[in-house]
Amino acid sequence: MSDVLGPIMDGLEAVRDAGLASWVGITANGDTEAVREVVRSGRTATAQIMLNALNPSAGWAHHLAPGGHDFSGLIRDTITHDVGVIVIRSLAAGALAAKDVRHPNAGEPGGIAGERYDDDIERARRLSAVALELGMEGPAELAVRFAQSTPGVATVIVGYSDHDQLDDAIRWTTKGNLSPEEIARILHATVNA
Repeated sequence: MSDVLGPIMDGLEAVRDAGLASWVGITANGDTEAVREVVRSGRTATAQIMLNALNPSAGWAHHLAPGGHDFSGLIRDTITHDVGVIVIRSLAAGALAAKDVRHPNAGEPGGIAGERYDDDIERARRLSAVALELGMEGPAELAVRFAQSTPGVATVIVGYSDHDQLDDAIRWTTKGNLSPEEIARILHATVNA
């Protein structure tokens, strides 16, 4: 951590101070406590944080399905320290589309330790029933709206492979945030998936 909060952050701040960038931000993968230390340092304006309906632990501490990386409610710290949250992997690398065949334009489903794409697809299929129960078009809508509804989230990156997927994401986003009851239903299904 001394390198990150020392010469690395010093270099990033020098770039910002020289007018070459407006903000300094981090991607918050890896050791959660180390990321938490950077967030608490006050030296980063934003954090890209993995959050989705299959692994909501960054926004909802103690809501982790077996085998997932535990982000231990990291978003709480971003709220406390005024760090903007940019959600990444809101669709779990496409797994939350719950389809066997990936779009031809989709890249390979990368992952972080403890995450497996095939397992994510199976768990996303189980969330399909919850999405329908809540009156949604499917698990992809559930994923987008779940991410945007998490307290402390400033923006959600939604990957798409064609214009129809982009149109879907825009339509779902304009439906607004989920209710606390809907979020509770999704969290229950996630932990028990």
